Amino acid sequence: MLPIKVMMNPRGYFLLGQTILGACLVACLVLIPGYFFSHDQGGVSNYGTDERTMALFTIGFTAAAAGSLLAGLSLPSSFLQRRRKQLGLFLLALFYTAVLVSTFSYKVSDSLRSIHEYSALALFGVMLAQALWLALKVNPRDSRTRRALTIFLAAFVAGLLTVFGTLHVLFTVQIVCGVTFSYIWIRAFEAQHSRALENQPL
Repeated sequence: MLPIKVMMNPRGYFLLGQTILGACLVACLVLIPGYFFSHDQGGVSNYGTDERTMALFTIGFTAAAAGSLLAGLSLPSSFLQRRRKQLGLFLLALFYTAVLVSTFSYKVSDSLRSIHEYSALALFGVMLAQALWLALKVNPRDSRTRRALTIFLAAFVAGLLTVFGTLHVLFTVQIVCGVTFSYIWIRAFEAQHSRALENQPL
C-alpha cells in the first residue's frame, strides 16, 4: 500500500488512475484475447459490451476519469501554467467518462454508435493536443518525453490509417497511445516537482 502522503498529490492521483485502467485492460485481455490477436483488431471498447469484462472496463475508465479529475483539483497554486493543466486534466476526465458511458449502448443503433465514436475521437484529439503541448512547451528539454511523444505520434498515425481502412491495429494503437500519453503527463509532473525543489530556500 502506497503511503497516503505520496498519493495525495497530482502525480499520485493521475498515476493511480492510469495504473488501475492499465491493470483492468490487462485483465480483460487475459479473459478475452481475441480482440488483440484477431487479424482485424477490435478496440478496447468491446470489453465494455461483454458481460465477462464489463465490470473491469467500467472500473478502469472510472478510475482514469477520477484520477484525472483529482489531479486537476489538487494542483497547487505554485504549479506553472496551473489553469491550463487543470483544464487539460478536467477535459481528460470528461472524455474518459463520455467514452465509458457511450460504450454500453453503442452496439444498439447507428446513432448511439456515432456518439461513442465521436467521444473516442474527441478523447484522442485532446490527448494529441496535450501530448504536443506538454512535450514541446511545458517540458521541451526532457529527452524521455520527446521519445515518448515520437512513439505516441507514430501510433496516432497508425490510428488514422486504421480509421481509413489501410491498417487494422486499433487495439494496439489505443494501448500504445494511452501508455505513452500517460508517461508524458507523469514526466511533466516530475519536472514541476524538480523545479519546486530547486526553488526551495536552503
